[in-house]
Amino acid sequence: MKTVHPLDVIGEKRPVFCPPFTPMCDILSPVRGDKFEIKHFELTKKDVDLNQLNGIFSGGTSVQWRWTEPGKYVRLTRQGKMYGPLMSDTGMERYTNLEVVREARGNVLIAGLGLGMILVPILAKPEVNAVTVIEIEPEVIELVVPQLQPVFTDEEWAKLLVINADILEWRPPARTKFDTIYFDIWPTVCDDNLEEMEKLHRSYGQRKNPGAWIGSWRRDRYGVW
Repeated sequence: MKTVHPLDVIGEKRPVFCPPFTPMCDILSPVRGDKFEIKHFELTKKDVDLNQLNGIFSGGTSVQWRWTEPGKYVRLTRQGKMYGPLMSDTGMERYTNLEVVREARGNVLIAGLGLGMILVPILAKPEVNAVTVIEIEPEVIELVVPQLQPVFTDEEWAKLLVINADILEWRPPARTKFDTIYFDIWPTVCDDNLEEMEKLHRSYGQRKNPGAWIGSWRRDRYGVW
């Protein structure tokens, strides 16, 4: 897979590796903490075909999976038999996070660090002045953030502020408003998440600058508030 600069091909209909995203296996090394682990894994052609079928039959579309190709990927997992992957950089994840990358500008607020996949193209955008990331798990910050820094210029990295907090309880400093607000704190999206989504959209909707964009991961599945 060819790695491209995230801004070179933004908006392309059929990019090489779903730009503006970069393969996270080129950025994140496997590492294991007390509670979380970053793993590399590989998908064969058969795996990709099965993922596409599963995505369609679980209510998705083939479009969500069209950018998953055979190759190496990264996933963030919580250790323990009862937990599954929290995030990966496969095609569905990239496709369903594409809108926030395209909309990001000005002062950006992101809830949920994950693999830092969306930060790579967002911090590279000249239209983005500052990015605040709220992440509830301190170990995720420890595993991911130091590995991201070498990707960026000093100027790009200076835009980033990562805060260990719960977005449902955290409050921005007085009079702080945002031009882009994005919530991605759920490993999967289901009816159980609706109440939290609605609460976050109402609460942080008061922190928008005029013309600001606000969204939640896969909110299109249920509609926009």
